[in-house]
Amino acid sequence: MLTKATVIDTAGYNGPVSAQCGGEWGEGYSSDIGAMIEACHDAGEPVPAYCHPCKEQRLRLDPVSLLETATDDMHEEAPDQIVDADELVAFITSWNEKQTCVCYYEDRSRVIIIDPVQFDDLIGGNVDQLT
Repeated sequence: MLTKATVIDTAGYNGPVSAQCGGEWGEGYSSDIGAMIEACHDAGEPVPAYCHPCKEQRLRLDPVSLLETATDDMHEEAPDQIVDADELVAFITSWNEKQTCVCYYEDRSRVIIIDPVQFDDLIGGNVDQLT
């Protein structure tokens, strides 16, 4: 999987990362590469040869799904009897835009190489230990 990942330029990436170390945020996650490296040094851990960028997921409610769920156990005509559904959709859409809650997930389809020599050694060695 690691050998198939798209390589991201270290200098061109500025965002959250996940690596095989404690990480600034814990569980391997850090706000950026510099913070991850600093967290490794602070914890006395080796800096990994690579890390993965993260995908952002923001808190969002889906008003259509909410209405479907609310009427799932009701009679067949219940969805047609909802009054002002468009008003609810508009409200939730506006509410979603105000939300600042965000979560980051590791994107293993991309890799950021921190130490090219160490990375090449790992790839040339046992790739199974990396994935």
